[in-house]
Amino acid sequence: MTKKQIWIIHIVFWLIFIVRSSTYFNYDNLQFELAFWGDAAEKKVFRYYPLLFTFLSSVVFYLNYLYVIPKFIGSKKLWRIVLGIIFIYSVFIGLRYFIEEYLLFVFFGFTNYNPMLPTSFYIVDNLYFASLSIVPSITIWVVVQFVQSQKEKTEALKLKTEAEINFLKSQVNPHFIFNTMNNIYYLVYQKSDLALPAIEKLSHLMRYITYESQEKWVSLEAEWDYITNYVELECMRINGKHFIVLEKTIEQPLLQLPPLLLLPFVENAFKHGEITDENYPLQIRIVQQEGKLIFETSNKINQYQKDKQQGIGVENIKRRLALQYPQRHTLTITQTETTYFCNLTIEL
Repeated sequence: MTKKQIWIIHIVFWLIFIVRSSTYFNYDNLQFELAFWGDAAEKKVFRYYPLLFTFLSSVVFYLNYLYVIPKFIGSKKLWRIVLGIIFIYSVFIGLRYFIEEYLLFVFFGFTNYNPMLPTSFYIVDNLYFASLSIVPSITIWVVVQFVQSQKEKTEALKLKTEAEINFLKSQVNPHFIFNTMNNIYYLVYQKSDLALPAIEKLSHLMRYITYESQEKWVSLEAEWDYITNYVELECMRINGKHFIVLEKTIEQPLLQLPPLLLLPFVENAFKHGEITDENYPLQIRIVQQEGKLIFETSNKINQYQKDKQQGIGVENIKRRLALQYPQRHTLTITQTETTYFCNLTIEL
């Protein structure tokens, strides 16, 4: 809750309070009248009562709001809460007695209460009038503290989520670099003419990782370009023909999504897939339309060179999706003896 909102709450309360303490209901005329005017003005006490009562209530209100509640009631200890309530009610009753029963009599020759009334009546009656400022001050303080506490919890959760997302993103980069360097090592070892172009291609991809991937969001087109560059780099290490189908249908290329969100599925397809079989090409498909993004990969499983070590990529992305698109995504992974299929749908 902002300071402006807190100020508005206080101002509204005091406007209501002043109106309430400055008017009374005239049963003869059956209407509300100001205590400063009309028949009520003939009773001298009513000329000063609203101002004095409002002043007294404001003193008690903010004494309670700024000191008593934080020190006593805010401690959540029963004995301190009881002590704080007794203290603030005693302050109100004592101050009101001093002002209305002593000062008014000294300066104007009258009092608010009949001197013949017993002290017990005065105390009981003022428990009600004290509550007009004390109870609202407690209520407003509790509401403000609750809202601020919820805001702090939300901000803390947001910071925690961002930290976890950044950590997950940092895992993607070494994972990608490790795989790619292995590929380039293979090309160099084979003395392939593709080694230098592969290094150049890697440098372009590293620029994306170093700069754009550090942003919270990137354009859908930029992410797709990164994926196609990655596919080209992977293809450089493959001897012979390879069969890859890339399909793209994007209505809004500038639509934003988190960087490096789709790459692990492609990495997984190359790492565990067989892309030299014409009958089972690696298929990478992206469709974005009407606020929905669909990303699919399908590949034949490599039965001979399958990496037994489980990568962090897909599990990493599952966690990121849960954090960044809660209740707004579905991820379906279907695996048979020969094929691996992944479908990711996101409500953007």
